[in-house]
Amino acid sequence: LGLVCGEYFYEHAELNDQLALRQSEQIQKDLFRMRHVVESSLLTHDLERIEQEVALVSTDQNMMVYVILDSSSEIQFANHIIWRESNATN
Repeated sequence: LGLVCGEYFYEHAELNDQLALRQSEQIQKDLFRMRHVVESSLLTHDLERIEQEVALVSTDQNMMVYVILDSSSEIQFANHIIWRESNATN
């Protein structure tokens, strides 16, 4: 019984670690994609595309909050309109 319980807890912890790793990898892929979208949209001055992409990201259940800041920490794009043009440090 002790071995069975030990194996259960070990496998449970292993599955949780694998799930966390997969979620982390997916978030990194999403961030890399969004970085590419932002950079290419800024080059072509297509700010509407950035707004569309941020709105699309907010449909993902794992992304409750998504903001894009400028170099002075001012929120330029966010999935909640109320946050736009406010300072991220606040």
